[in-house]
Amino acid sequence: MTDANPFADLLETPRMYPWRFDAANGRIAFVAMTPAAYRQSRFLDHRLTGATGPAYDVGLDKLVARFDREGDRIQPPAMRLVFHVGYTGSTLVSRCLEALTDALVLREPEPLRALAAAHAGTGPALPERSPGELLGLFSWLWSRAWHPEQPVIVKMTSAANPLLSEFLSRNPSTRALFVYGPLTDALLAAARHPARFGEARAKLAALMTDWPLLVDDAERPPPDPAGLDDFRAVAMVWWAYMRLARRAEKAADGRLRLVDFTRFLAEPGTTLGEMADHLGLAASSDAVDAVVSGPLMATHAKSSSDSAYDRADRETALQTAYATHRDAVDSAARWAHAELPGFDERDD
Repeated sequence: MTDANPFADLLETPRMYPWRFDAANGRIAFVAMTPAAYRQSRFLDHRLTGATGPAYDVGLDKLVARFDREGDRIQPPAMRLVFHVGYTGSTLVSRCLEALTDALVLREPEPLRALAAAHAGTGPALPERSPGELLGLFSWLWSRAWHPEQPVIVKMTSAANPLLSEFLSRNPSTRALFVYGPLTDALLAAARHPARFGEARAKLAALMTDWPLLVDDAERPPPDPAGLDDFRAVAMVWWAYMRLARRAEKAADGRLRLVDFTRFLAEPGTTLGEMADHLGLAASSDAVDAVVSGPLMATHAKSSSDSAYDRADRETALQTAYATHRDAVDSAARWAHAELPGFDERDD
């Protein structure tokens, strides 16, 4: 890359990262990143840190034209993806996979939100491009590595879960994880951070597009989101994401693996090794042991300061939240088991 042409190696490296996607105006803002910046950034959305230099605003048409000119050079990439039910430990999983290998890990790229909103019909209309076309463009941009042998892992935002089957269908070699935890943990995670109740309601509105995929009886109407209290709204989002994951699992021919985060905490070495194997990452047992016995398992995965936080701290926080919100949590869990169709007892 040179100052005169920051996009000279756009096709070869992830140096220019597509940070923000303005769907309404058809523009993508790129920022320059280094390998260290990618590793240091807990998230690559509005919380991105470590970018160097200014943002470069590029018209979508210009980028698509360059994409189209490459012809056979650019094929739907085989991807390694980490989906998750939300607030369930996927950031820790992604950081452990990153530490285990030389992988470039992209955590929650911001454009995923625009693509998910376009899928749900809750965001700006995409400028003369189908969601599938743009998904292909961004999938390619998210698959660039620093060297040919380097694996790339994209850790998704939970709002992108409705795109899970489409991502898997684009290339038969794409493999994915879906990290989840019990419903009660999701309810308690929201109770500990009340802003998440509002996020759940936004996700629930978007999920109404996929209602026919969530139920066996297409004639069954969805519950009215406006009639649900905050905890039931969270429960319904959790249920919907698990239904999408189970549906994708059936069609994925072994390419999607569901990962119980509580098992990962109880058996981190075994579970991490299984996840690495599923994603096709070369990792020795010694390397796995070094990761699970190292500092990552004793620090807060989302904290940029690596503040101390381990399994015991997590359990204490959940128990404290449950003591405060017991009635609401129990009521929402009973409602979900009784009222949401196809509730899979394996997931809770």
